[in-house]
Amino acid sequence: MRAPFSIFKREKSGKVVYCVRFFADDGSIVKTVSLHSAKNRTAASRMAQALLLKDGIPVSRQDNPPALDYLKAFWSIDSDYYLSRSLRGVKISARYVAESWRVIHNHGESFLKGKRFYDISPLLLEKIVRDLSRAGKGPRVINRLLQAIKVPYADYCRLHRLPNPLTAVLKLRENPLERGSLTRDEVSGMIAFKDINPRVYAAFLCGSLLGMRMGEVRGLEWGDIDEKRNLVHIRHNWVESSEGTKEPKWGSSRDVPLPSIVLNALRTLGEICPQKYAGRFVFFNQTTREHPISSQFMQTGFREMLDRFGIDADMRATRNISFHSLRHTFISLSRAAGVSDFTIQQLAGHSTIQMTDRYSHSNVVDFADACRKLETSLKAKVVSLPEDADDKRLAELEAELASLHRKKELRTVNSV
Repeated sequence: MRAPFSIFKREKSGKVVYCVRFFADDGSIVKTVSLHSAKNRTAASRMAQALLLKDGIPVSRQDNPPALDYLKAFWSIDSDYYLSRSLRGVKISARYVAESWRVIHNHGESFLKGKRFYDISPLLLEKIVRDLSRAGKGPRVINRLLQAIKVPYADYCRLHRLPNPLTAVLKLRENPLERGSLTRDEVSGMIAFKDINPRVYAAFLCGSLLGMRMGEVRGLEWGDIDEKRNLVHIRHNWVESSEGTKEPKWGSSRDVPLPSIVLNALRTLGEICPQKYAGRFVFFNQTTREHPISSQFMQTGFREMLDRFGIDADMRATRNISFHSLRHTFISLSRAAGVSDFTIQQLAGHSTIQMTDRYSHSNVVDFADACRKLETSLKAKVVSLPEDADDKRLAELEAELASLHRKKELRTVNSV
């Protein structure tokens, strides 16, 4: 695309004046205007943009395409924008791209149909905000639409060195429902379930006792499990089949302690996985070894666990409980067990990239102490389950805890 105008200086009567020159489709000069009130190049660009948007200044139809066509083409994994960001090491989620295209299609089409790119203005966006709000759309949907419009517009202005008037349009304030978490009694009660699908059960343990996100559970590989040090190296995040394995969100690769109950559950997955589908993924897929377990399988299985414990759909909605709630549960359990806030921050990967670079020193995190406190806290609740709890399951848990202590004692002797 050719920039629709250019800014240059001209001296008139001993005074420097900024001028703008507009171009037609064929590159010929359409009009030149002196901008006597412009104090600098930025001010001149703003004035030129304002003139460009007025009737009477011809604009190339190639440089001013239909708004819907431009925005939908922008939100494609085949777009120049997607390639440009990838070449610079910025990975944009294919899901984010698809959702941006979808929100344009579902909520922006009626406002943008028949309009061209330069028709997009702060006034139009404010109209969109008001009309969608009156139609009952929430701040989250409206903000996503604004983002899906403003990002392409900003990119165009950047490439053509134009001022961006849409920066004046601010997003709406959102009040999202706080994510819920499970109590220690609920976690202990569900740990006692022995006939749950092994993959669902292990995923539940990884979320509640290791603080792993769903994508991190799905992306867990056998090489990430360090039995010698009783650690899990969380360094993979499975997004979608079109993207595959990526790094954990926000650069939050980390090491977390591996309680014996989780290790045993993971070992079980290795034992039951059909040889046909055995591969690098711990949470195998029964259809193909190239992909891990599906998110739908995990979510459905977790809901069944909640239903069995008595946390039905209405209660889940009220408490806003989902699989990601297990990550919140892990943090709550850790604090209740007396694990320091610094250690929790390291185990959960909670910080900006800058904070992670500054404070991520795994050698100062006492993983054994964190593991002991977590298991001790859970033991206190597990042994106090109702009298009709399965005695065999309780005995297994006690044996696992005893094994952990024996390993600790042997490690201490060997270190001496």
